[in-house]
Amino acid sequence: MTRTALLLSVLLAGYAFAQDKPAAKVDSPAAQPTPAPAAQQPATPAEPKAEAPKKQTKTAHPSRRQEDARHCLSKGSNTDIIKCAEEYL
Repeated sequence: MTRTALLLSVLLAGYAFAQDKPAAKVDSPAAQPTPAPAAQQPATPAEPKAEAPKKQTKTAHPSRRQEDARHCLSKGSNTDIIKCAEEYL
């Protein structure tokens, strides 16, 4: 079983290394894209579009995950401990 798994992993690794790699970047001027002429670029509007007002979401309570909830262990029953600890989730 281990020989089969080893053989399979070697074959898969060989296929992974045999894949084509992307071509290296060339710094020649012919390889660089030319900028578009000004006639093809969209004209800037005279008035900027008004942005939609962003919704502000209010959290019901601040996160207490980082606070210590060990004081809940001093409660009398398991139900009371669970109710106390749920505030820290």
